[in-house]
Amino acid sequence: MDIQIKKGSGLIVTTKKYNIGVIAELSWDTTKSWKIDLDLFCAATSFNPITKIYMLENMSALLYHANLKCYDGALVHSGYEQTGVKEVDDEAITVFLNKLPVIITDVIIGACIDPVKSIPLSTFKNAANAKITIRALVEGAGQLKEILSVNLQTKFTTGILIGMYTRVGDNWHFETINQSVKCHTNTPIQEILEAVPCDCL
Repeated sequence: MDIQIKKGSGLIVTTKKYNIGVIAELSWDTTKSWKIDLDLFCAATSFNPITKIYMLENMSALLYHANLKCYDGALVHSGYEQTGVKEVDDEAITVFLNKLPVIITDVIIGACIDPVKSIPLSTFKNAANAKITIRALVEGAGQLKEILSVNLQTKFTTGILIGMYTRVGDNWHFETINQSVKCHTNTPIQEILEAVPCDCL
């Protein structure tokens, strides 16, 4: 397997020999003074170079707490956590890149605050010890490489685009986005996906 870090851009992995996976982990701690719920999600999309739009093949390609598995297990969500009290990562998504159909060109990873289950006007700043970690997983090779770790407590916002994997031939290139998004509706995931920059390819 070829793994290399590209300065200023991200990680390149090739899927020819091993079953390559990506693990995105979201964690935070509960507090007695502030009720807040964080959600981790990813979207398997196809990029249209003419319209410059990332398209979902169907809604099942959007993985979050209400849709825990898609593409025959290529994307798997660990389940819904509302409290942040787990001793391990509260929510996790595993993406097996070489199981994705060829129509999928990009996998977008992000997180948001649930506006219904959180105190109004909550931001990531109110979530104690909130962070997202992304790791590369190589099944059968015993390798787990941290790609990115983001401290969410520094962000006075309600949503974030962490990064995205883009298919490049037999490889997948991870691009860090780390873009805050202020969500104003009860559909924050949709707002975050609409903020994906087209120049990140």
